[in-house]
Amino acid sequence: MKMIMIPPPKGLDLSAHKEGETFDVVASVTMTKGGLEVEAVEGVPVESNESPEEEMAETEMDGAGFDKVMGMARGKGMMEEPA
Repeated sequence: MKMIMIPPPKGLDLSAHKEGETFDVVASVTMTKGGLEVEAVEGVPVESNESPEEEMAETEMDGAGFDKVMGMARGKGMMEEPA
């Protein structure tokens, strides 16, 4: 049996479950030519068909970006590295 990953929708509380634990959820799906497309899990809409790793990669910030944001927050512009 092949398992597929369904990214948990934002706002879905999974705190009662531990990693590796099996439990049932109610999912709303649509039948497509390719199979079932998940629309919602426990009534919470699934917003993206990207994997959690792909989604996280889009939101990660490198060190230079972090320094720039922190400098802007302090009103100094981009922080410079010591020479």
